[in-house]
Amino acid sequence: MAHPQKVLLYGGSLFIECLQASLEPVSELELERVEARLDLLRKRLDEDLPSVLILELGAAPGDFGLALLKEFPHLTLIGVDLESDNLMVLSIQQEAPLAVADLVRVIRQQAEGYNEPG
Repeated sequence: MAHPQKVLLYGGSLFIECLQASLEPVSELELERVEARLDLLRKRLDEDLPSVLILELGAAPGDFGLALLKEFPHLTLIGVDLESDNLMVLSIQQEAPLAVADLVRVIRQQAEGYNEPG
């Protein structure tokens, strides 16, 4: 059996609490929650090495996600926008484009993986 996937939930809002309760029955997830403080979050990311961070998009500063992904490139960030009922999934796939052809390949790969909202 595979190891549980570590998921860190950021904040103490009612939404995050309900989301945690809804995810609890999923046995392949190891859920933890951290208070909405950046210093505590960074410490938990360093110590626990979760693969996923879930947060409310409105609860974080604008460049929060990108800064975290640069610092913790293994992380997948799932932001939930409660106003629009949308989910945003961010992760870093580091590439070193050495030539224009490499950059074009990355663009094509991303375009093939993109699904029109519908």
